[in-house]
Amino acid sequence: MSHRVLIIDDEVSLARNIKDYLEVDGFEAEVCWDGEAGLAAFDELPADVVVLDLTLPGMDGLVVLERLHERAPRTKVIIITAHGDGQTGATVLQAGAFEYLAKPLALSELRRVVGRAVAEAAGNGLRGPDH
Repeated sequence: MSHRVLIIDDEVSLARNIKDYLEVDGFEAEVCWDGEAGLAAFDELPADVVVLDLTLPGMDGLVVLERLHERAPRTKVIIITAHGDGQTGATVLQAGAFEYLAKPLALSELRRVVGRAVAEAAGNGLRGPDH
């Protein structure tokens, strides 16, 4: 079974690069450009891991994080942002994010964190809304 990663980021080229990079490693990846679309995609087919930009059009990434955790409290959410600092990192981790990474991203670092998140999710044996 391949592990599903949902990428929610409005930076089109970065999101596509992340998707392509993770798919080479055997992950199943989907990209959504805003929070509403990301939540709809998650509802349709839940993911093991969500890579979520903090700054999105329409719905803020923290709101998306909160709504994801309402749907599936143990889903691993990795927050990425170009507009953050140490306080931002602390805030998102307190809000339930699995990890926080600053842009520009090192794709190898993101892959390592996604792998760690998938391993933890697989250890729970859970996927989907009750996850």
